[in-house]
Amino acid sequence: MPPAITTFPGRDTTVDSIGLLNIEVIARDPARIDTVSLLISGAAIAFPTSPVNDTMFDAIYSVALGTLGHKPFSFRVAASDVLGHDTVTDSIRVRLK
Repeated sequence: MPPAITTFPGRDTTVDSIGLLNIEVIARDPARIDTVSLLISGAAIAFPTSPVNDTMFDAIYSVALGTLGHKPFSFRVAASDVLGHDTVTDSIRVRLK
């Protein structure tokens, strides 16, 4: 079975265009998580792939919103386990007000 992934926010969301948006990512797999990636599109933001090697991964990624100039973006999370099973979440849109 591929890794199970939960994100917060878990649905499309609207946030103020200043400050930070914290994206929490939780990935679980009984065979051990190998890597987790936060994939952002529509914004010039990139986070490195995290090597895990544990049955659970929990991290918070902070996205600085002030430099995005009210432009929406979306994110997905990809995770793989040590057996080569992959999961990619549906895209979650973030609108800035």
